[in-house]
Amino acid sequence: LFAIFGSVFFSLVYYDARERDQRSVEMKMYLLTWMADSVAFMSLVVIATYQAEFHICSKERQNNMYWPLPFLASKVMVTVPATLVTSACALLPVLALVGLRGQGLAGIWLANAVHLLFCEFL
Repeated sequence: LFAIFGSVFFSLVYYDARERDQRSVEMKMYLLTWMADSVAFMSLVVIATYQAEFHICSKERQNNMYWPLPFLASKVMVTVPATLVTSACALLPVLALVGLRGQGLAGIWLANAVHLLFCEFL
């Protein structure tokens, strides 16, 4: 939800960047910087969750309830699609409201998702 609301908010703030002239270049640069940096801030939310998950995982591992490989596989199967959806929720409102061109959208989406995964696994 943060990705959607944050993207819509900043898109509305920089709505005047839709115009393709020299005055809107600075506003577009601020918006693009926010789009790249918001990924790192979105990943900070999971720190508290990982702390609790670590204690639960280590306790269940000591009780031989499961092995690390199934845990890692389940994390990958859940985290990768969730990251792709979160990245799309962060990018699409900006593209729609501010009118940035969709050229290379797949590459931007993938780079944003990889950046989000990197920040979460850091």
